Amino acid sequence: MSEQKEYYTSGTLAKLSGVSYKTIRHYVEKGLLWPEQVTESGYKLFGKKSVQDLQKILLLKYLDFDLFEIKKMMYDGGERISFEKQEQLVREKIVHLNEVLHAITEINQLSEADQWDQILAIMQITSQKEEIQRQYLKSDNLESRIKIHAYSTAKESWYEWLFQKIQLSEGMQVLDVGCGNGALWAAMQEQIPEGVTIVLLDKSAGMLEAARANLAPFGESFTRRKIQFTYQEMNANALSLEGNYDRVMANHMLYHISDSDRPVLLERMGNLLTEDGRFLASTVGEDHMREIFDLIGAFDSQASAPVWMSSGFSLENGREQLLPFFANVHVYQQENNLLVPDPMAVYDYLYSLPGNIHQLTVKHERKLKNYLRNVISEENPFFIRKSTGVLVGSKKGL
Repeated sequence: MSEQKEYYTSGTLAKLSGVSYKTIRHYVEKGLLWPEQVTESGYKLFGKKSVQDLQKILLLKYLDFDLFEIKKMMYDGGERISFEKQEQLVREKIVHLNEVLHAITEINQLSEADQWDQILAIMQITSQKEEIQRQYLKSDNLESRIKIHAYSTAKESWYEWLFQKIQLSEGMQVLDVGCGNGALWAAMQEQIPEGVTIVLLDKSAGMLEAARANLAPFGESFTRRKIQFTYQEMNANALSLEGNYDRVMANHMLYHISDSDRPVLLERMGNLLTEDGRFLASTVGEDHMREIFDLIGAFDSQASAPVWMSSGFSLENGREQLLPFFANVHVYQQENNLLVPDPMAVYDYLYSLPGNIHQLTVKHERKLKNYLRNVISEENPFFIRKSTGVLVGSKKGL
């Protein structure tokens, strides 16, 4: 769009942007573009803001977001999609395309007889990975999943329970791989011992930004107690840090790593441990939150539970995956279920999930919310059985 005027007609805007007049009209009808003026003869005129919005729409469409998602990202959530955020989205797309290219190259080296199973496996892995990447670019989705756990029936919160398993002491070095929004450290900030250094590592700049914001209110306390946080943007599959850590953590993230890449990552994390260090990996079990998936399945039989939550690395199969790289591996499971009286908490959790459940919540928002209101209330709270825990191991050979 090299030509810059004060206002553009729909036809001129279409010509400059390389899309059809029909496309511009469709975006206006969907509430994605708003003309700044309408002439007496009915011509819609678009200004600088509309040009910027169209640029964002076209980029997000290229990144495979649908119009429902684009509208929520640009308007409903109140968050403006900055050029910095656009750069992050494009970089995530490049990472994904490089992974797909690598997978295709591997298939090309196989005999025709061996290709079929690999093709099916890679189709599943790449589609799941892209959905998860899109969901985790914004911390809002993770935070929506966390909020529902406020209705826990456990005597102590998940963060309190997990923090006890970490067993931190003064002056320790900690590496948190896939740290998300840093909610664990914000919740337990008072109990972090003096002199501890914590490296928060995540592939998403959005997550690290949220972690900084969550921990910022405690900055003065951290300084006084000589507690340091550093932030490292890095894909876990390309983990390449130096040094040794007393604690290495991978909380609720190893099931996002493909079965072929996970052993490599586990070996790298094991090599980063001190001789008397501790490795912790929290995850879920096969029946985690089953009731909520049965509920959405009763609403729409096409809904499918996200299998990545329990298939790749779970409480049931995680120990055998850790044993080649860690010693004394123990599985600890928290006694913790949910009684949820708020139907909107359930809706927000479903909306936050990747895959077709998210699509259903967007497509049938009003109908689904009414359905949940009829099923869930203060008088009739919804019971959800949780299956969460942590696997703890030490450096191999101890």
